Amino acid sequence: MRIKIITVIIFLMNSYPSFAQEKNENLIKCNSQWAPIGAEWYFTYNFRQIPGPGGSTYTKFQSIKDTLISNVTCRLIRETRNFNCSGEPDTLTKNHIMIAEGGRVYEVWNDVLFLLYDFNKNPGEYWILPKYDYDTVFVDSVKMITLTNGEIRKAQYVTTNAYDKIFSGMIIENIGFELSLFPFLPKTPCEDGGPLRCYLENGNHVMTNYLPCDHQTVGTYDLINTAEKIRVNTIVNDILKIDFIDHLLLPVQSITILNNMGAVIYRQQHVVDQQILINLLNEKNGFYFLMIENNNEFFNFKIIKL
Repeated sequence: MRIKIITVIIFLMNSYPSFAQEKNENLIKCNSQWAPIGAEWYFTYNFRQIPGPGGSTYTKFQSIKDTLISNVTCRLIRETRNFNCSGEPDTLTKNHIMIAEGGRVYEVWNDVLFLLYDFNKNPGEYWILPKYDYDTVFVDSVKMITLTNGEIRKAQYVTTNAYDKIFSGMIIENIGFELSLFPFLPKTPCEDGGPLRCYLENGNHVMTNYLPCDHQTVGTYDLINTAEKIRVNTIVNDILKIDFIDHLLLPVQSITILNNMGAVIYRQQHVVDQQILINLLNEKNGFYFLMIENNNEFFNFKIIKL
């Protein structure tokens, strides 16, 4: 296989070294902390709201396997989605080749490395995205955050100089950008990115913001006008109170509460009462997820127990 080398001005060359350059220096090795095989990312993908019914699904990235490119071991990341922008069944499958070394993550394209993340950078520093029109990622601040599984990782809060791509916000060490693994266009009516719902390794929740990770609605208005139908005290000391303002919702098919690891701690089916009181006194403080299902309508709430 012939290896292509891009020649650029000197201050950019470190942003996307060729495989030949890296291989000769024996620097390329898969970083076991970035995208271990089986790792999964779930990002929300919202359908257009106008015209027609709205709703949401998810974009999933999964680390599939190691693969050799020019005799160098890389990681295959597969992107999938089951619906298009109009909420119609339409399977998207796209493969990404990536590699990590020394706190940096690269995309591989035509046998060339393109820097995507640099977790080493601190406030006042920056890195270049040569694959995305040489946009600059500026690190504004950094702090350590605690993930769902108790791990503490570095979070970079960054901005870019791009007006036509979205890559500003929080980047979490060895997880990535909070809205997608890659920069995306702010296009309408549907953007390719959305809030990170879940990141899992070996089937275990490392970071969880929304459950279930693969929740989707098709042809319904998920979470629209929820306050007019259901009232929930989302900050709880002991008793979680659920009031069904719209009595036409009753009977409700099911009420489920999950802890931040995805385990079910409460479930009630065929709910007929207009007010439900759930005792969480003996549960640990932290985040919980309340899911209410009624036929084809789904209502989701993030609960904080203090």
